Amino acid sequence: MSYMIRYRRYTLKLYSLAIFLVLGFLFAGHLYTHDKLKRADILSSIFQNVVTGFSFITRLPRGELYLYSAVANPDERWGNFTSITINLWDGSQNKKFDCCIFNKKTMDNFVTKEAFIKNDFGYSPFSARQYQCQIPQCIMNATHVGMVEHGTPCSAFMKTIPVFYPSREKGKLAICAKIAYGTLSPQRLIEWFEYHRLMGVDKVLTMVQYLNEDAYKVLLYYQKLQFGEIDEFPLPLPGKVIGFSDRGFEEYRFTLPQCSHDKQVGVYSCQEKLQGYDYVGVVDFDEYIVHDKLWSYKDILNNELMPKYPDAAGVSEVTTHTFAAKKRYKRYLLSEHNTVIHHYRECPKVPQWKNCMTDPRSTDLKMEKIRTEMTKRVKAVQKHLGIYN
Repeated sequence: MSYMIRYRRYTLKLYSLAIFLVLGFLFAGHLYTHDKLKRADILSSIFQNVVTGFSFITRLPRGELYLYSAVANPDERWGNFTSITINLWDGSQNKKFDCCIFNKKTMDNFVTKEAFIKNDFGYSPFSARQYQCQIPQCIMNATHVGMVEHGTPCSAFMKTIPVFYPSREKGKLAICAKIAYGTLSPQRLIEWFEYHRLMGVDKVLTMVQYLNEDAYKVLLYYQKLQFGEIDEFPLPLPGKVIGFSDRGFEEYRFTLPQCSHDKQVGVYSCQEKLQGYDYVGVVDFDEYIVHDKLWSYKDILNNELMPKYPDAAGVSEVTTHTFAAKKRYKRYLLSEHNTVIHHYRECPKVPQWKNCMTDPRSTDLKMEKIRTEMTKRVKAVQKHLGIYN
């Protein structure tokens, strides 16, 4: 999945502009490898210490609600934060909830506000949802939030999660890289990060489960450069799905529709945290958005797409992912465009992709123009980290 979102604010409402650059695919090689028998061997002892016990995942005794993150939402001037969005798994069968909003100065200082559904990803045993609660003026510097079933009193001793306050990053573009897990090729990971640095991306946020040690070193390297940022993702995933005692993102633990909801919770959280950027994209580690002239992502959006489609909620050439337009905006379908996605992965083992390796081919040499620069960058990082595979 690869798309861009532009955040706009009008009259106390947040309008997001989704620029979907789902334009073309080039399949070559693969990035992920999974081996159930070797799973224990690929776990980094360093990373195991990180993913043990997620204090920010809380469960309501009866509500089956698992909170992942909470992000404050500003007004249109970024002067005050007026609401909190909570990103979570909801297995409550459509019960109603309240937010308990706390002030850290005195944790017994809290208020109760009704929670409203902001976004709903559809039905699953544990649905990906966002709830939103207004922040009252009496507790503007809220630091923690918890949830209770509607009408249940809050308590100073209840479990809460911290509230994240995003910063305004005017003129900048960020990417949500979704979830890193299992075994990733460190070299291909370095290639992906260096390409996106070359394309003018300002920040990459990645959620991580267990991961092979060399790949995790790569993520830590870019975090030290303040280009990448790491958020831990739950292991095991919260909630019990009947028939899947050990669900996850690998092929042998993959279950629909639940797996899509598990990923969407991460996407919700990432987009909320990065809402202060002018543009936010969701781009997988095997995807490269490539312009004919190798323009930066911001140049594609600012100089080409936005001037032509100023009221666009999104534009696409092929319908791979759907989206709903906000009021006053439209979805545009392009008959052709000079931006494509190079998608490096194995052909999926599903019926609709049975002709993947025999379909007509086309040659695209645009990336050859940056081969020398990319090679130099990748080798420098490999040498620095002592990773050569």
